[in-house]
Amino acid sequence: MKKILCFGMSNNLGGIENFIINYYRKLNKKEFQMDFVKTQNNICFEEEIISNGSQIYKITSRSKNPLKYCIELYQLLKKHKEYDIVHVNLNTLSSIEACIFGKMLGKKVIAHSHNVWKGKGKITKILIKINSLIIQKCTDIRLACSTAAGKYMFKKNKFEVIKNAIDASKFAYEPQIRKKVRNELDINGEHVIGIVGRIENQKNHLFLLKVFKKLLEKEKELKLLIVGDGKLKSNLIRYAEENQFLDKIIFTGARKDVNRLLQAMDIFALPSIYEGLGIVLIEAQASGLECIVSEFIQPEVYITDLVKNATISDENAWINLIIESLNGERNRKSQEEEIKKAGYDINTEIVRLENIYRSL
Repeated sequence: MKKILCFGMSNNLGGIENFIINYYRKLNKKEFQMDFVKTQNNICFEEEIISNGSQIYKITSRSKNPLKYCIELYQLLKKHKEYDIVHVNLNTLSSIEACIFGKMLGKKVIAHSHNVWKGKGKITKILIKINSLIIQKCTDIRLACSTAAGKYMFKKNKFEVIKNAIDASKFAYEPQIRKKVRNELDINGEHVIGIVGRIENQKNHLFLLKVFKKLLEKEKELKLLIVGDGKLKSNLIRYAEENQFLDKIIFTGARKDVNRLLQAMDIFALPSIYEGLGIVLIEAQASGLECIVSEFIQPEVYITDLVKNATISDENAWINLIIESLNGERNRKSQEEEIKKAGYDINTEIVRLENIYRSL
């Protein structure tokens, strides 16, 4: 049995966490054992992971004590010689210690890019510049969720795209589930615009709130469904309170039943300022939702004709597209087969990842 030590699962449910759990669930447990490293008290899907017989090792958070983090990480990798592969899922190149130590200790290292980072942190930018040179020397396999994410992290070096695949059947549109979820959320006939993702700068929630505020001037029967959590949530609440439409917003927090919540929506919005791919957009399309996205969403994820884009420098363009969608003829249906044809079905992609593990 090959043993894999996986990095990247946190306590804030996002694209990386969904990617990991989707593939973990389908991984052949008789041939591979995947264990995890965490730096928080709890991570997403922890109970499920433990119930499947996997180990979770806790070390000090890098943000709390970088030196202690490095020491404990090195000691962990040195002690556990049984791990053949270290699979490191990365949003940026600001922290690649797991790759460095893994390589130093003779393990096979996979670096996996999940983003096209365009943040503003000065220290992060410096670390990325340095680590972009180091990462090429301490990895055996380079993976990415999209071509753009691979080029961003690995430059001209060779990498392979492993698609952020989903279990498409879970997201198929079901009118009865839609009715049930809308009742649970106390939605009574209103049109629902939804967004799913961490409430952080990248996802650009505040832009969507500004668009929604102007939409309410034209259409009163609207609700905004915000699925996710994050450090900027209080900013959104403050803005909505100041502009007197907080009662029009439903905050669900981080949820593991996104497939159900998508059923309740009429339009899916993703105004991100950067994305490695945007796995939630695949899920939204699978459920038959019309989607309006920013110009920064990667072209690989335009799987169906349900996706339209608009620049985030033009609020009116978003307003016009949303109104056009709300007033258009509605014939929502599942797009499960289209998702599968595009290669984003987990049952196909898991075979590719397993073959990569076998090759190491």
